[in-house]
Amino acid sequence: MAAAHWAYGHNVSGYIPEDDPGHVATWEDARSGLMYELERERDSCESETGDADLDAREDARFASLQCAMDELDRTVAGQEFLAYTDDGGQHTIPTAWWVNICAEDECEVDGE
Repeated sequence: MAAAHWAYGHNVSGYIPEDDPGHVATWEDARSGLMYELERERDSCESETGDADLDAREDARFASLQCAMDELDRTVAGQEFLAYTDDGGQHTIPTAWWVNICAEDECEVDGE
């Protein structure tokens, strides 16, 4: 049974996450986990198609993810975090990226 801990992840707003959220004991670990996911997503924003429209969408997505990373970097330790990013036109609604306290008993907390 897990004590109160931190969860982090992302999902299209209003939908269940495609990947399981991370569950960790500390806010610092949750922040690091979400930062890694944001960096990985941002780094995937490269288009080799030469399609100007696609390139513009990827540029907007890259900038949006970088902005979320900057916001997360400025977040005060122990504070919940929520940012919405442009998804490059994949969905009609933004992607939510979050860190929050989790008090569910059924979670498996990494490192415990």
